[in-house]
Amino acid sequence: MLRWLRALLSRNSASAKRAPVPDNRENAGAPATPSRKKRHPRDTRIQTAERRQVAALPWRRERTGVEILLITSRETRRWVTPKGGRMSGKTDAEAAAQEALEEAGVEGVIADRPLGSFRYLKVLKRRASRWCVVDVYDLEVGVERSDWKERAERERVWVSRDEAARMVDEPDLRRLIAAFEP
Repeated sequence: MLRWLRALLSRNSASAKRAPVPDNRENAGAPATPSRKKRHPRDTRIQTAERRQVAALPWRRERTGVEILLITSRETRRWVTPKGGRMSGKTDAEAAAQEALEEAGVEGVIADRPLGSFRYLKVLKRRASRWCVVDVYDLEVGVERSDWKERAERERVWVSRDEAARMVDEPDLRRLIAAFEP
């Protein structure tokens, strides 16, 4: 590859009178001089390394108003919504419902479309971290199980919408919860 580039450069310098040949890229027809395209801040490597996840926002209607179910994360014990990776063979909404069953022990009617999304920095086991973008689906809870897969690893609590918004750390998730209207 390096020899090819050197040969090309030496040919171009020897025959500078020739017009450049378009190379069918975005800059086709532009001079053959190397140029750097200015990148948008969102085009940085961290953005392409983002991981996509799905989450459920479990809720129920009580006499006092809408309540939201929060669970603790396994590692940091922060209050979060049930979430996880996208699943092969399931829609994102179905995957969010599956995460709610496994992590919080609840089942119900899941929305087909997300309420919105939020970003958070996931700290991995080896102290590395990765940005995750999470699509959130509201889940009207119909069944709350007394035993579920991750019961020994998590706590769960039903709280008002306002209290839930105060309890979560991620600002975008906080805004989604505060604005939630079933």
